[in-house]
Amino acid sequence: MRPEFVNAGEMRHPMRLHGHVFQVGDAGPRKDTVIVKPKQRGVRDFDADDPGRWMVPCHNAYRA
Repeated sequence: MRPEFVNAGEMRHPMRLHGHVFQVGDAGPRKDTVIVKPKQRGVRDFDADDPGRWMVPCHNAYRA
């Protein structure tokens, strides 16, 4: 699966993919959260091997 996080705003957004992990870059670490900078996109490859419905929220504390 290849989700794309799009940040059209002016702030950085830590986007989390609950229930799964993805690799950052070709040889980077495996994570469940990635920072998407303003006016940029983050595309992540991952194996959707954990069945169920999962949230994909922004983890900025002021949004809680």
